[in-house]
Amino acid sequence: MRTPAIQAHRFKRPLSTGVALLLFVLTVPAQEALRPSLAKQRSSQPSTTGDYNLKIGPVLLNFATGTRVEFIDNVGLSNGTTVPKESDLQIGTSLDIAARWQLTKLNTLQFRTTVGQTRYLAHPELNTSNLLFSPDSELSFDVFVGDFKINFHDRFSYQQDPSGEGGVSNTSRLGRFTNVVGISGLSDLNDLTLSLGYDHTTLTVSDQTGPATQGSTATTNRLASGSLDRATDQVSAMALLHFSDTFSAGLESTASSTTYKQSSQNDSTRFTIGPFAAVQLTSHTKLSFSAGLMSIQSQSQTVFGATSLPVQTVLNPDGTPDPTPRLTTQQISGASGHIYGSINITHRLNSFYSDQLSIGRESMPGIFSQETQTDFARYRSTWLLTPNIRLSSTFFYERVQETSSQLSNSSYERIGATFETGYKLTRHLGTSIAYQYLQKKTENAIYDYTQNRITLSLNYQF
Repeated sequence: MRTPAIQAHRFKRPLSTGVALLLFVLTVPAQEALRPSLAKQRSSQPSTTGDYNLKIGPVLLNFATGTRVEFIDNVGLSNGTTVPKESDLQIGTSLDIAARWQLTKLNTLQFRTTVGQTRYLAHPELNTSNLLFSPDSELSFDVFVGDFKINFHDRFSYQQDPSGEGGVSNTSRLGRFTNVVGISGLSDLNDLTLSLGYDHTTLTVSDQTGPATQGSTATTNRLASGSLDRATDQVSAMALLHFSDTFSAGLESTASSTTYKQSSQNDSTRFTIGPFAAVQLTSHTKLSFSAGLMSIQSQSQTVFGATSLPVQTVLNPDGTPDPTPRLTTQQISGASGHIYGSINITHRLNSFYSDQLSIGRESMPGIFSQETQTDFARYRSTWLLTPNIRLSSTFFYERVQETSSQLSNSSYERIGATFETGYKLTRHLGTSIAYQYLQKKTENAIYDYTQNRITLSLNYQF
């Protein structure tokens, strides 16, 4: 299970006015034929129940379980020179849970998550101390009222694998809990779709551990408790025009603010606005595009220097204090602007093969930095050889620039590739084998690493 990049912010009054005005400045062009309202279509029919393997009253439940054995050649994400690589065999178990409750014809309560634990044979100190929750865990409640759809949600995850965070090196475990609670509304008026949403996000980092001495498997806390914890509020708005059955375009915007529990990072507000569009090029190919401007206002800007942040001392592999210049407590106000954008192409050749390519730039708060600007390229393909055999591959490239980082990785590059094949043994039982390669290059070689993983999984659908 992996944790994606965390997006979190707080809403400020001057920005909220601009967001609200977006819903009134767009005009709606005429179309030859009306498209039925999406919200009205969904509210006129009961939601489909889908597959389930247990029913308790009106609640439909679906369970699946799995186990995996994974070899990792570099559990500490170390460079293998100044810090030796340490390999291990990881054993993990998981349970998938999905529940659906059709409260009324129009109102549906849904829940899904994957919980699990991992054990290391050579490094038992890295065993999961709590249950892990997958990033797609969610409790969601949909309410349809005429042409309006209202969604209440709580999305949460708890992860400890550090490889999911690009800014992390020389780290064996990074416990982090993310919770997003919010509400969104959608109004689909044939030619025009409007949406407005609010989310409150909290990030709690429980520990960061890594090798304490040369060749030792002992671990130490790298950052003081609570120094990375933050809370964020965000308001988002979108207006989408449907020009035809194959082309839609609109305007989207967000207003947000981030507040840190401690003063080790800088509170900030941001505003984004930009157009987006989607076009069905052929019956098998879809192209989508988004771009815009982001304005970031930092209440204070931390300056690099020789004074340490109020966190625990970071140790070198030989146990001596790390002399690398750390962030100082000298702070000034600051503002910055960024351009973001992405192009996404989805291609489905037939019922057996599909792939997707995304290229773009994004900017968001990093787990260790106030701002992380990423240029990326990501590709994924899926090939169903037979009804029982599946092949998939994933490639990505990232070039990242960090601002006000608590670590020394002001800029770095990462590349990764995953190859997986799955085989359905029976109707309920399936197995897969996967290989993953990950490489990171930084300005300081002490933070470079490569990591290889080989995973064998067995899954059972009840």
